[in-house]
Amino acid sequence: MISSDFIAAASALIAAFSAIYAYRSAAIAKKALFIAEQDFKSKQEKLFLYLVDAYKVPFSSEGKNLYAVAFNISITNRSSVTNSVRDIELEVKFIRSDDSVGTIVFTAKNTVPNSDETALPVPFNLPLPLEPKSAKAGWVIFLLPLELLKEKKIESYKVKAVDVHMEIATVEAYIIKEVRND
Repeated sequence: MISSDFIAAASALIAAFSAIYAYRSAAIAKKALFIAEQDFKSKQEKLFLYLVDAYKVPFSSEGKNLYAVAFNISITNRSSVTNSVRDIELEVKFIRSDDSVGTIVFTAKNTVPNSDETALPVPFNLPLPLEPKSAKAGWVIFLLPLELLKEKKIESYKVKAVDVHMEIATVEAYIIKEVRND
């Protein structure tokens, strides 16, 4: 009888140690899952755009009257992995004379022709690589026909940056300063 009591006590003790070990393993696994979820979320962060300033400059190039619309923006990669801006677009929302709303999309220019009277800033070179948790500031320039801005009421200018994962980050401007060389 002593041996059976001893075996029962030893089995109960081993079962208690097993329960404590299983509880501790479950707690560690829960912490590991939490860390893995946080890491996954940090890798999924989208780009963030911040509008520093915006100007529109009338100028002529190759016989065309244009507006160079320049946005000084900061692009932040909040992700913990390298990302890249593959394309930047400008969506101009305007109101026609019959009060209908229209939208035109323009693509950013990597190089912009300078005229004699207007010197434009050097724009971002696309694609624009971004290191993890970093930011880059610079200019994005779009060439718009002068007639578009003269004859229509512009409601908004929306700059859209598309990254390599096809995620879109936007920043919107409602008023843009005009620079004239009179």
